[in-house]
Amino acid sequence: MHKHARHTIAGVALLSATAFAASASAETFFFKYGHTPVYTAFDSDVEDSDISANTFDFGVHLNEDFRMGVYYERLDGEGAANEDIRGLTAEYDLVGGVGFATSVGMMFGQAAADATATDIYGRFALDTGDTSEMFAKVAYRGTNAGGWDDFGDDAGDDPDDLDGLYLNVGFGFGF
Repeated sequence: MHKHARHTIAGVALLSATAFAASASAETFFFKYGHTPVYTAFDSDVEDSDISANTFDFGVHLNEDFRMGVYYERLDGEGAANEDIRGLTAEYDLVGGVGFATSVGMMFGQAAADATATDIYGRFALDTGDTSEMFAKVAYRGTNAGGWDDFGDDAGDDPDDLDGLYLNVGFGFGF
């Protein structure tokens, strides 16, 4: 099967599952945008100050506490190095109060055929309105070794992986 056909079939299946979940649930869709100003990679070949990212989450609340969605991240590094990570997220609300909520989640993503990333994170959110929030996400990222060879400044010090911790701050809203 061709690569484009697999992507098309996977996209249609994901959209169908999201539409079914939305019709079966009285809850709403969500959208989140975040920026990663702090990324601390464990590989010594990575300059932490040179890594930043912009993230987008879009999905559906399956019930009061659980939501799933699609994930996109534009990861920028040294020089002109960048990667686009696309994946799926699942998140569960732990504790919520008046204007404050905490949740835990996972993201499974892929940047290239040989470059994968998995995040385990905690999100802390403050309500800014009836359907909007500001958040901070602290995450551990695990990546496969060898898949990130092109993510560097071509000075021979490209990282083997991008395992590390990061802070992502942003806003979100439901509709």
